Amino acid sequence: MLDPDSVEILMATCNGDRFVEEQVTSILTQTHANLCLRIRDDASDDHTPDLLRQLHAQAPERIILDPPSEHREGAAVNFGTLLDRASARYIMFADQDDVWLPDKVSRTLAFMRELEAEHGRHTPVLVHTDLRVVGEQLEPIASSLWTYQHLMPERFTSLNRLLIQNGLTGCTVMINAALATRCMGGVPRRAIMHDWWIALVAAAFGVVTFLPEATLLYRQHSADETGAKNWSLPDILRPAAATFFSDDIPVSLGKTYDQAQEFIERYGDFLAPEKLDVVSAYVELPNQNWIQRRQSIFRHGFLKADLVRSLALLLRV
Repeated sequence: MLDPDSVEILMATCNGDRFVEEQVTSILTQTHANLCLRIRDDASDDHTPDLLRQLHAQAPERIILDPPSEHREGAAVNFGTLLDRASARYIMFADQDDVWLPDKVSRTLAFMRELEAEHGRHTPVLVHTDLRVVGEQLEPIASSLWTYQHLMPERFTSLNRLLIQNGLTGCTVMINAALATRCMGGVPRRAIMHDWWIALVAAAFGVVTFLPEATLLYRQHSADETGAKNWSLPDILRPAAATFFSDDIPVSLGKTYDQAQEFIERYGDFLAPEKLDVVSAYVELPNQNWIQRRQSIFRHGFLKADLVRSLALLLRV
């Protein structure tokens, strides 16, 4: 039987020697003490492996150091491998370069327990939170990533919206054991990112919801692969024309179609009919004509978080 208070935090590292020690410290000093940190390195060629061994030696009872990958696999596969090895009642995901606020785990866990009391602990549940955006030296940039990027988390709790856009950030996520079990088998190669894939699973079989509080410092720096890009009006208007006619849009859409097809191949036999209809309709979009695609987009609500993003989609889909 799983320990009802146990939390396992999964950290995928790759060339993170500048910030990983500070991040590990912020995790090990959480107010919720019943946690362990599982780390797997993705073929770093800096000092990250040495630092991880030192950190493990200092806290061997709280840090699990998995064997590193032999060649670069990418964050999605690395996190998927970690998830397959996790065994706690609750699981969280950590980037290597952030700083967690001291009560991040306890606040998220308290909300998770409320949701399990409402829906039952055998229901797959995903909880995510807001973030504070900071610079390389932790200088404040924005008190809320959601406000900074004009993201509305209430629009990303359903399968139709999550097929077209990921509205959550993996390093804020907690999942329960029921969802972890549903995700067994790893994150597939056609998944765009681990957090997006897990959110799709949660929306298809359980609950996706959010805690409207910032629980970590989301560090922005030159080596950050994703990062937080401002979505204010000037930042929208300046590149608008280039965005609308960029080749990036059809390429990005193609990746979401591939991800949805992968989702059907893995879970199609287990989906409720109405959920299968939604995913199947999304996969069919590229095979339809101009009018049919737009009819399907509006019928199933395959729209993005705001008007500008949705217009860009409708112009190019």
